[in-house]
Amino acid sequence: ARKKIREFDGKRMIAAALKRGMGLDLLLKIAQVSDESGPINKENLLKLYPWFGEVPLVVKPDMLFGKRGKNNLVLLNANVDQAVEFILNKMHFEVEVGGVTGKLTHFVVEPFLPHDEEYYLCVQTQREGDLISFSCTGGMEIEENWDRVKSVLVSPGDEFRSEEIRSLLLSADVAQADAPLLEKFVGGVYQAYVENDCTLIEMNPFAIDRSQNTPAILDVRVEVDGYAHFRQAKNWSHVVFPESWGRVKDEDER
Repeated sequence: ARKKIREFDGKRMIAAALKRGMGLDLLLKIAQVSDESGPINKENLLKLYPWFGEVPLVVKPDMLFGKRGKNNLVLLNANVDQAVEFILNKMHFEVEVGGVTGKLTHFVVEPFLPHDEEYYLCVQTQREGDLISFSCTGGMEIEENWDRVKSVLVSPGDEFRSEEIRSLLLSADVAQADAPLLEKFVGGVYQAYVENDCTLIEMNPFAIDRSQNTPAILDVRVEVDGYAHFRQAKNWSHVVFPESWGRVKDEDER
């Protein structure tokens, strides 16, 4: 069974795999805020995450649904006071997304990254193998630019070779100066996908942090193969598997 995980866990899973397998450090700073975090106020959050007071922030619900930007559920370039106000206003707020109504209970907070280019990367399991898709036109308008998404299929038992990665990036018109970094990143993400028994990793978008010359995952959806839990005890040790958006366990299920 395919199981969705929160963006918070997905980013940490990918970052750990990239550092372990490729020596690529995403310099990930990420926090999850929920009722379990303790009091949602400036003092407590700065105690837990001192960097909240050092950089502009991005805040958004982490509830297993997409199109948060189009639903006005993303706060950008905020200070810690604005972030706290946003979370308090939205916590336990009832919203309808995709025809399903639920309450917001978990938020993800990260540093705000100014950037120009937005990339799209998706790895997904299909009957014929793993489909890797890439585009230099990621972001909220990806559907309108779908003709610029290029894909390659990795058949079961095959490797995703460097030549195939380079060919994929070339077909998507990647800037020559960025090609080596993106080649390493795309290859590493696929390796993370396989190592963690994922069935979907969709980054829309990711960018390049020019100040650190490292990829930055701005938004990601991750799904894993629930039947692989027995062999993923270590890699999934930090992962929580929440109920799908809008579903609440009844008393008999708790």
